Amino acid sequence: MVKKKSISLLSLKIGFRSLKKNIGQFLAIILIGAISMTLFVGLLSNAQAFGKQIDDTFARGNLPDLFVTCSQVEEEDRRAIDEIIGDDGEIEERIYLPCKIGNHDAYAVVTDSLPQISKPYEIIEQSEEHSENHYALLDYGWMYKQEPIKSDKYELNDVFYLTVDMTSLGYADKLTKLEPILEGYVNEDGENVVKDLDLSIPMEVTGFMNHPENITKANYNPAVVLLSFDVFRNALVTTFRDNYNSTGELMLRQMLMNKLGEDFFTCEKLPYHNQILIRLKDPSLAETYRDRIKEYFNGKKEDNLLLLTKKPELPFSLTYYTARTEARQFPYGFPAVFFFVAILVILTTLSQLILKDRTKIGTMKALGMTKQEILRSYLFISILVVGLGILFGEILGPLIIPGILGQKYSLLYTLPKRTCQFPVAGGILSAIFFLGVSLLVTYLVARKEIALKPVDSMRPSIPKFKEVKHAEKKSKVTGLSLRMALRNIRLSLGKSIMVIVGILGCTALLVCGFGLEDTVNYGLDHDVKMFMSADVHVSFASSMGSDEVLNSFEDIEGIEKIELYRKMQCTFSLEEGNQTTKLLYVVSSYDSHIKLDIPKDGVILSNKIARTIGCKTGDTILMQVGSTLYEAELVGTFDAFYYNCAVLPFDSPVFQGEPEKYNGAWVDCKEGYTREETAARIQDSLSFVTGSFAKESMSSNIKDVMSSILVMTNAVKVFALLLAIVVLYNFARLNFHERMRDIATLKVLGFQKREIGLTLMFEIVSLTFAGVLFGLFAGYPFMLLVLKTNIVEIVDYLYHISLLSYFAAFLFTFVVAFLMNLYFSNKTKKIPMVESLKSIE
Repeated sequence: MVKKKSISLLSLKIGFRSLKKNIGQFLAIILIGAISMTLFVGLLSNAQAFGKQIDDTFARGNLPDLFVTCSQVEEEDRRAIDEIIGDDGEIEERIYLPCKIGNHDAYAVVTDSLPQISKPYEIIEQSEEHSENHYALLDYGWMYKQEPIKSDKYELNDVFYLTVDMTSLGYADKLTKLEPILEGYVNEDGENVVKDLDLSIPMEVTGFMNHPENITKANYNPAVVLLSFDVFRNALVTTFRDNYNSTGELMLRQMLMNKLGEDFFTCEKLPYHNQILIRLKDPSLAETYRDRIKEYFNGKKEDNLLLLTKKPELPFSLTYYTARTEARQFPYGFPAVFFFVAILVILTTLSQLILKDRTKIGTMKALGMTKQEILRSYLFISILVVGLGILFGEILGPLIIPGILGQKYSLLYTLPKRTCQFPVAGGILSAIFFLGVSLLVTYLVARKEIALKPVDSMRPSIPKFKEVKHAEKKSKVTGLSLRMALRNIRLSLGKSIMVIVGILGCTALLVCGFGLEDTVNYGLDHDVKMFMSADVHVSFASSMGSDEVLNSFEDIEGIEKIELYRKMQCTFSLEEGNQTTKLLYVVSSYDSHIKLDIPKDGVILSNKIARTIGCKTGDTILMQVGSTLYEAELVGTFDAFYYNCAVLPFDSPVFQGEPEKYNGAWVDCKEGYTREETAARIQDSLSFVTGSFAKESMSSNIKDVMSSILVMTNAVKVFALLLAIVVLYNFARLNFHERMRDIATLKVLGFQKREIGLTLMFEIVSLTFAGVLFGLFAGYPFMLLVLKTNIVEIVDYLYHISLLSYFAAFLFTFVVAFLMNLYFSNKTKKIPMVESLKSIE
């Protein structure tokens, strides 16, 4: 009997010899485990890092739990809300003023001093004039001049123009009557600054900030401009004084004081507010306090409440909650399938390696090793190989994946710098699950083999055949190779099924990876045809009347047709529920450049808006533009990828009584004139034009915006391709080593290398074909799962996979499988004949 110490040493030697002999197979297992764990743990880390960024932002910015927006906050409202909240929270008041800066939507927040609720979580840069009570802060990510060619970007101490739509403050009727009168009081070197009902107020930038109400980049959402009362008031006084004589200035002051307060221009503290912010000690009570506040306003004789919203219902907050939920769900869609495919392949490999060691197990038992010692040697190999793959994945995942997806978040959000987060619970649980399943299968398979008597273990497993009658006609080599391949599949049916499932998963991953890019490109092409049919897209500095605009365009060469439109930032909602802020287009023609059926009555919404607010055809849609609330019946919805908006005609009853004005135009060029030249000519000729872009430039800009999403899709494709290559290599190698005895037998019988190679090729190609066929069908629903757990706020996916992508996935899988088997077929010459054929009796 071999001594105990010698047995343990022998067990260790046998284990390392097995590792050395099957090094290629074990490296494949390590790679598969590392790739799958890198993706899975990396996405868990990304969700954790993104969530921490958001939580830090909202905590540092002290974001309120309730927003109470009124036409005007009255003294009794302030007292009533203060009594309702009591000691359970804190309250602040401010002016909330929708506006524009250049051609971009924004809203100004006016306070007496720097706020304590909904405050900047970071002031990036400030001038010497900046103080606690004197400030004009712009969003850093949106307004900071990083490229000098962009005229709508600013630096410290630059002057910017805050353009307020006076109709949103309820001054439409008064200004319509007052505007022609004011023309007579304009200074010699001044201008009528309330022309077209827009008031442009010049201010000087005192600093740049990051604000919790605009974590989304302002290209897609309104920017925040934080103003002190003295800066806002002094800018108004200076604007009136520079452009009108004393009589005109007095008329405008009086008009504003009627709404903003009689002492607006003389008092020290802000006399007018239209929004109350409430920060609760216990945010879970927000719904309770909202009901009590709503009950108070409903009991008033004149209800001045416009909106009463909880933090999660606001557009900027809804974007965050959606993105955070998606980040948490994403690891359990695509990566989960990835993860289970990897486990399946590893289990197949480990079980086949143990079965291949049947005679070796018999030898170890004959040498006196106990069943437990033999079992431990195989468990040790599993722990070592699978554990290394897990370790690499756990380390690489948090380092690689958050960095890739961080490019997407940096495009969509303005957030504090992210830190590397290791998902302790998720990482440990996934490692335990991965390793536990591997050890369980190793234990079950090894236990079955170890249970045999040594004499049985040392004999190769004898396959069982059903009696089949064969024709006496001599078969061709191809027929024999095919029959041998089918025989091998039938004999190892369990392994064959696992191979098919593994290839199915790889093919589905490939189809999904290609389909993600197809969906983005299809959406871009759809929107270009639907919303960008015009040759040139023009935007104005402020809203203008149609006659004035058309007269200005008359002298510009190369223009065939002009269609005016008005684009407004609008908050859509039903009476209760979620809100979303998107663009509202008011078009001047029913034969519009927007290729939709423009309704004469009612409004049409993109499907994304309709889903977000939970509306259906026939519902009454509330549309908040500034402080003006419109209502319209939903008469239809439409597909859109990037241009998720609402469309109304210029003569809609919704705008009855309002002056017809526009802030943009779609232009078609005459034959012989290029789009780029016409766009440049319009930009150079008209001072009120802030942007003039050819169709190609607009399309290119959208593609730049989508670049971060394509980063994600490319990452998915790369991981899918890597896994497919490693899995197919692993299966080919496994199949080759499993068939070494058959190959040696065929060589002894005189078969050539080509004939032997065909046998291997037929087997793997048959399994590959079955796996690919099922995988192609599974690719589309798999892509839906991935995209539905990775929704991006700025787009609405129009799901599409091209035939070319299906063909590419099919071709890639087959080509890789063919090359791998071709490689191993060429190794038939190196098979050790004696070792492969010997049978210990």
